[in-house]
Amino acid sequence: MAWLFGAVIVAGRFGLGVAALMVWTGEGRAAPAVWRRALERLAPKPRPRLVESDRIQSPLSWGLCSGAILIDPDSRARDEVAASAILAHELAHLKRRDWLFLLLSRMALALFWFNPLVWMLHRGLAELTEEAADAIALESVDRQAYARTLVRLASHPSPVAATAMAADVRTLKTRIAAIMTDRPAPRRRLAVALTALGLVAVATPLAAV
Repeated sequence: MAWLFGAVIVAGRFGLGVAALMVWTGEGRAAPAVWRRALERLAPKPRPRLVESDRIQSPLSWGLCSGAILIDPDSRARDEVAASAILAHELAHLKRRDWLFLLLSRMALALFWFNPLVWMLHRGLAELTEEAADAIALESVDRQAYARTLVRLASHPSPVAATAMAADVRTLKTRIAAIMTDRPAPRRRLAVALTALGLVAVATPLAAV
């Protein structure tokens, strides 16, 4: 009964988050022209749905297939440079199917909520996912403008059921250092992938036990 209670709490929280995202996306307004132009430049068809919502504090993306990107009222007033930086990051999440990873990791958390190793694995892979999205985004936007946008969003938390550019304050320094490094992005993505595989190989068997 104790295990079931914890599983329902973790899974229910994620489910409520997904339901909220569906409502916010459905009631969202059309994004400003500057954002639509940036999306057309960065993404081939089919493009994700792009809407503005008053319910969020920072831009986010969610969903499978083409997915959806939501922007907050504060970000809508930004210029095309900032819009491009944000969209490049969220498009990277959608391209990598990171929301599917978020869904699967939350299922694992619901099953093994009592095991701290599972929470450590989830947190570590989430951080690596953000670094991988940063690396892909930097292929199409200026790194300094991207870093400034990331710092601006650092104080805004992201919803539990979505992927967002907003940085965790604990990982902001690491991400900024990686962004401003001249190391080629493909190499950085390979390092992220190998680290993620290492975490899975080491932590998953222990978590199962």
